[in-house]
Amino acid sequence: MVATMWQRVHALEGRTISTVPGRLFDIEAVDDRRVRTVIHGTGNERAIDRREFERAESLGLISACVRPGHLRANGVSERNPACVAGILRAIASRVPDDHDRVRGTPEPGAKSQTSEANNQ
Repeated sequence: MVATMWQRVHALEGRTISTVPGRLFDIEAVDDRRVRTVIHGTGNERAIDRREFERAESLGLISACVRPGHLRANGVSERNPACVAGILRAIASRVPDDHDRVRGTPEPGAKSQTSEANNQ
């Protein structure tokens, strides 16, 4: 079964991804109406309405190369285009990168405390 756009967004819950300019943010929660994000470094919370994603989908803007400017120009997202673009790119590609991981897991290539203790 092919996942719907909103199911793919929901699958990002609990993950850290990056905006198109490269700032990290957490997908804190996804419900039937919105995505709640927290921006790293500032702790600012943003609620992004599901309609922004539905509008992007209806315009064919779910793409691994969508830019915030595309979203603004097409009336998709005025307040959160960088986060929306990051989420759209993530669901379009679903190929994890170094920033697309479950919070609390080590960075790729990072040594675990267990392995450091074994080396002492």
